Amino acid sequence: MLCFGFSKTFLGLVMSRALYSTWNANVGVIKGTIAELSDGTNLAQMVAFVPVTWATGGTIGPLTGGFLSHPAEHFPEIFGNDFWRKYPYLLPCIVPAVVSTLCWIIVYLTLRETVRTPKSLRSLCARSASSSTDLVMAGESQESTQLLIPRSEEPKFLWELLTRLLIIAANYGLLALLDIALRTLQPVIFSTPIALGGLGLVPLSIGKVLSITGFLNGFIQLLLFARIHIYLGPKRTYITGLLMTVPVIVAFPLMNYVSSLP
Repeated sequence: MLCFGFSKTFLGLVMSRALYSTWNANVGVIKGTIAELSDGTNLAQMVAFVPVTWATGGTIGPLTGGFLSHPAEHFPEIFGNDFWRKYPYLLPCIVPAVVSTLCWIIVYLTLRETVRTPKSLRSLCARSASSSTDLVMAGESQESTQLLIPRSEEPKFLWELLTRLLIIAANYGLLALLDIALRTLQPVIFSTPIALGGLGLVPLSIGKVLSITGFLNGFIQLLLFARIHIYLGPKRTYITGLLMTVPVIVAFPLMNYVSSLP
């Protein structure tokens, strides 16, 4: 976040954003923790709380960004020097950086490890190096028991597991692509002038709109997601969510058309 605030070129923005995404593993940790704390009877209800974290960030984050951007203009008595004029978006980047650091400290001190005997990185590397020897020994033992086990009963779970993992990864990748694309496209269209296809909003107005959107998103999902998941099932819920992105994308040029009317 600090690198993003200090960036002065488009390449710097892209690199800092990519670096932030590389180290942003909180979604996987949250979902893994929820899976360990829940079972099949309450999984949908507990997963419904995940969007609450996104809604909280989607509500507070845009307000913070819109309110604290260009501090030299909004708060000249405190941030009136040339430093904040040179980096007008550094202050709204400092706030989430501090919050992320505090969250990391809290999780590091309070979240208990669920693995009873965690392995170190060195032991995992040593295990990977000895995997070839294990495969050779397994091949020799398989030759000795090949006549005792029918071919129809040979394990095929590895291929089935890899196939399911690839399907899950592809579906999640498609959903993440659409989600990030919409989240990125939305403020760009809001800030683009009306003559160029946008809405021509100022940063403070964009922050307010995104904040309201984040609050409604989390509120609706918290109330309706579990019920929709139970009624439609996971597959139909996923397909319905993907199809709902079509009217959202179509709404962007419609909003520009309405805004351009006299």
